[in-house]
Amino acid sequence: MTEINKLTAAANQRLKLANVGVRIEVKGKLVLRATLPPKPNSRRTKPYQQRIYLGLSVSNSGIKRAENEAFKLGGLLACKDFDWSLYMEVEDIKQLPVGEWVKRFEKFYFQKRKRTH
Repeated sequence: MTEINKLTAAANQRLKLANVGVRIEVKGKLVLRATLPPKPNSRRTKPYQQRIYLGLSVSNSGIKRAENEAFKLGGLLACKDFDWSLYMEVEDIKQLPVGEWVKRFEKFYFQKRKRTH
């Protein structure tokens, strides 16, 4: 087992013991794997296992950063505060259907103002 594999396994063990529900994988770069809500432009309706590509290099410091991101992601999921806009590329957000933009604007608008006829 290489040093990187040992570091990744140790980080995943700490995440498991903390019951975070997020794991670190090496796929060329570092990736987080978790059961996440569907992306905004997805046809799926229920959460399913997905990966978030961090773009971090596979190194000691990269694994430490990925572990911190995993704890952060686990906290967002536990508090039901997860939002894909924190993890999606800008171009992915621009590809949202118009209906999704309308829903988002309506939600934002009526958080600030009273809903009337």
